[in-house]
Amino acid sequence: MGSSVSAMIPQFEKAILLGIQSVRSDEGRQQCLQRIKKRICCFEGVDYKPEGATAVRITKEGKKAAEDAISYLKSSHDTSSLVFDINPSIPLSFSSEDHAFDVGTAGVASHQGSDSSHSRDRIERYCIWRKKCSEIIWYGKITDEKSLQQTAFDIIDDLIIDDGVPDRGHRHAIFDPMLRVGGVGFASHSVYSNVVVVNMAYDVVNESNFPYYRDEEALTHHVEEAKQKVVELFTQLYLTKSQLCQERAVSGPIQLEASIQRAAKTELETQWQLIGECYSCKKGIKGGRVVEINCSNGQNSMKFHPECFNCNYCNIQLQGKKIEQITNEKGEKSSVICKECWDMKHAPICVGCEKRITENKYSIVNGGKLHTCCVTDYKEKLHRQLQKGGKEKEKQTNTEPGMVGAKKTMNSLMSEYANL
Repeated sequence: MGSSVSAMIPQFEKAILLGIQSVRSDEGRQQCLQRIKKRICCFEGVDYKPEGATAVRITKEGKKAAEDAISYLKSSHDTSSLVFDINPSIPLSFSSEDHAFDVGTAGVASHQGSDSSHSRDRIERYCIWRKKCSEIIWYGKITDEKSLQQTAFDIIDDLIIDDGVPDRGHRHAIFDPMLRVGGVGFASHSVYSNVVVVNMAYDVVNESNFPYYRDEEALTHHVEEAKQKVVELFTQLYLTKSQLCQERAVSGPIQLEASIQRAAKTELETQWQLIGECYSCKKGIKGGRVVEINCSNGQNSMKFHPECFNCNYCNIQLQGKKIEQITNEKGEKSSVICKECWDMKHAPICVGCEKRITENKYSIVNGGKLHTCCVTDYKEKLHRQLQKGGKEKEKQTNTEPGMVGAKKTMNSLMSEYANL
């Protein structure tokens, strides 16, 4: 979980609601359109890798969903009725947080809770909602690399693209004029790193609007003798919900029994198929962010959970760093290491100075690798050896033992020098 977000939940909640309000305006819609257009060039098939990122996100539709969102945003819309309150509704925040905590702990992706509850059930725990209510959910990893508002816009853009959701339900909810207030829940997720839940409604009954809605509820009943009873029932219902909100503010998110969550996890399996085995921990990769690199030995690519993408020697995180690959003696298995460990343990040795060559550029002389700065000295060394061999030849006669071997040594040196 991004530490800046976890430490600033109220500000993050408001940033999400501000993001929804923004895209409902003409100016905000155009800004969103430009942001999504920039994503198109970052797709390769179903793989999405934003500029500057090291990890790949596996999508379901590739750029098709982004292109569909662009077409939607370009179409004409009347934004005059798209009002949205950026002040969080406390009951909707509670219901959102309950579900975020539930699915995050269970490690599932679903609008159904471990207790079989649906968004309406959870919202009605804490309030009386009016006319319409809905829920949108985002899964992914939140880091500290961007500001809260930039992160919020990325999340809203993802929900507008709505990859893998045939009816684009999240997109339509964001632009639904009948959804005017909201609350946000944020939690860690055991599969996708983080989860953000937003519950929305046309309105909820609160202290300021209670008299209005109480009277409106009573006026819908034409039988005069039932009016007082309706008022009493509505009042009691409102007071019950208000009391629950006060208790929830103290107790925190509802914590379901572990056995219930385990059963729900079995029933509500994540909607992603396993996309491979992590090369490091050997556990299945269920989705979310994936690091994938090609093997240098020509075998299938290697996939890693982002947290498992570490140097095989020093265990440092490799995301954003230069990496090298090594194979075992049989060339069957590759390992990934950082550039620093490669330089110390596997970089070629210069035949001139006998030190590791850590630069990408080097020279080859007579099959030996050299630093470019060592070439001249190495050639002079070979030249001296050649001269020394010539002087020794003058001291020897053709009849001396080992003459044949000496001639061969001289011929070899002459050949090496000629090739320089």
